Amino acid sequence: VNSRGEVASLVGVTTHLSFDGPIEVEPVSMSDGPITVEVWATPTGEVTWNTGDGLPACNAPDVADDGCAHVYEHSSIGQEAVHIGLPAYTITAEIDYIGGYTVYVNGVAAFTDADIGGIQRTAETNLAVNEAQAINRPAGG
Repeated sequence: VNSRGEVASLVGVTTHLSFDGPIEVEPVSMSDGPITVEVWATPTGEVTWNTGDGLPACNAPDVADDGCAHVYEHSSIGQEAVHIGLPAYTITAEIDYIGGYTVYVNGVAAFTDADIGGIQRTAETNLAVNEAQAINRPAGG
């Protein structure tokens, strides 16, 4: 989860939530002599977002179609978290994975368990949300 560096969001402006990279995880192998164990995890569904403001997370159309779009209705003033030196909302993303492993002996699969149970991962970041106001005046006035 990335708050896009040194930029705050604004009340009433769509904030796009996504990950910097894929949520899929590459298998990992460890070997000791003739024994190799390969472990993997596969996401089982959608990402569950919490934007920290109590509103439904994906409350705006997502034009990028690869994450979640959210519109904040209030600034983050008064929040305990900090982003770029300002009070910030804490955004979390939860992903459920199912994990498994295979044990190889001398390169031959000896045992596989494709479902060792669910694994939940949570990522978080902080995002400051400012409120901007403007006064519109008629031309020439």
